[in-house]
Amino acid sequence: MAEHVLDIRNLTVDYETRGTRRRAVDGVSLHVEPGEVLGVVGESGSGKSTIAQSIIGLQAPNAHILSGSVRLRNTELLGASKKMWRQVRGTRIGLIPQDPNNSLNPLRTVGASIAEPMLLHSGQQQGSVRRRVLALLEMVGIPEPERRARQYPHELSGGMKQRVLIAAAVALEPEVVIADEPTSALDVTVQRRILDLIDDLRSRMDTAVVLITHDMGVARERADRLLVMHDGREEESGPTREVLAIPKRDYTRTLIANVPAMALRTRPKIDVDESVPPLVEVRGLTREFARGRRSVPFRAVDDVSFVVPRGTTHALVGESGSGKTTIGRLLAGFDRASAGSIRVADHDVGSLRNGERKRFRRAVQLVYQNPFGSLDPRQSVSSIVAEPLRNFGIGSGAEREAMVAEMLDAVALPEQYANRLPRELSGGQRQRVAIARALVAEPDLVVLDEAVSALDVTVQAQILRLLEKLQRERGLTYIFISHDLAVVRQISDSVTVLKEGIQVEAGDTETLFTDPQHPYTQALLEAVPGWTLLGDPSI
Repeated sequence: MAEHVLDIRNLTVDYETRGTRRRAVDGVSLHVEPGEVLGVVGESGSGKSTIAQSIIGLQAPNAHILSGSVRLRNTELLGASKKMWRQVRGTRIGLIPQDPNNSLNPLRTVGASIAEPMLLHSGQQQGSVRRRVLALLEMVGIPEPERRARQYPHELSGGMKQRVLIAAAVALEPEVVIADEPTSALDVTVQRRILDLIDDLRSRMDTAVVLITHDMGVARERADRLLVMHDGREEESGPTREVLAIPKRDYTRTLIANVPAMALRTRPKIDVDESVPPLVEVRGLTREFARGRRSVPFRAVDDVSFVVPRGTTHALVGESGSGKTTIGRLLAGFDRASAGSIRVADHDVGSLRNGERKRFRRAVQLVYQNPFGSLDPRQSVSSIVAEPLRNFGIGSGAEREAMVAEMLDAVALPEQYANRLPRELSGGQRQRVAIARALVAEPDLVVLDEAVSALDVTVQAQILRLLEKLQRERGLTYIFISHDLAVVRQISDSVTVLKEGIQVEAGDTETLFTDPQHPYTQALLEAVPGWTLLGDPSI
């Protein structure tokens, strides 16, 4: 039997907030062997990140480790001194954090950030460290390493920043790498490249990897073994194929069923009445942004056209920078096109006048990706949902109160949530509030901009079912903006695929998924974890 490079026994951790204790991890045990990938999966709040923080000694100030053991080979890490942690972090344990945008020092160059652990721990001279930095940048697939090493984080894309973090994590060839949701903020194609890179480094260095993720599709593709966490406890564990093929616990079965790429679920085809004009008509849409007096303008959207029949869902898909959000803002009237036209019902969006603009604002509503950032933290849930009614002068005070109560019931938020503030809600509950606010004034069109991408798969599945239910009951039309094609297949009737502002493919969803014509569409589909080109998620 192989030696355990990392061995955790009966770990128990509490958090203390305002004098109240909450159990975050309850008696969890795990081990990892050299060259092995252990997937730790579960929803937000399941204890995954607390385990990671306990391994590397970076717990929150209000965390209390009550019992257990965390051993790195023969070294006990719980209760380790600051001196010992300086010898362990970076040298024996590396960390790839979740958010590449907030994990690099904005005041230091990329090269300096990678060089720091080597200068602190390896005793190498500046010249050899610089050569090692360039070699690491090349190893993680960053082109022009000499130029990139001199750049600052804001000059790099999200995918490149994540590669820099990987280079820093493996610079001293640690025995264990903790990858804490390393791809959750990335597009599927970038995600695949990052996961391939971690896998390549693991096999090359025989490094043990603890892969923490809420995405069962990622874990299925990349982990040798799984530990399924729920409410701080171990639900079940074992070889990945065994856990996924014959899950023993209901919670595991629910997680698997809610992963879009692993669920054999296709949206039923909607019969569209061709005699009824489409709700949305986009023709030759172009949007340019100035880049300086002498520079050629940047074309974010380039001659895009599509129509959306009433009561259907049209998806805009593509990677970051493909123009999806720009089109969403143009559709919602928050920006003006450089060329082309947009019609929503009887509104010509490009030539709205003041009076018509207010009527249009009621007809088209936008739901953003981040529900916390789009909700006023000072207002109660009921006040937030009532805001469009107040703005458009709809109903009396009593009538508005009744409409808000009806809308909260429609999005499955119990009555007791009406007086709560956004900070007192979970991410899924906040998104339900954002959806309720968007729908309360009975719009014709709802633009959903990555509205489920920040949610755990179980909450995501609940929101998708809610959107479909509301669409059936209210005849709503959706524009669904997403980089996740597995979700798009479940929710949409038709799709426009965008690449760098250009429409590369469009059509009905099932045809596009079963017979994609453009290489870019094929690459997007192949990059979805747990997916094959035909969308067959057989284990």
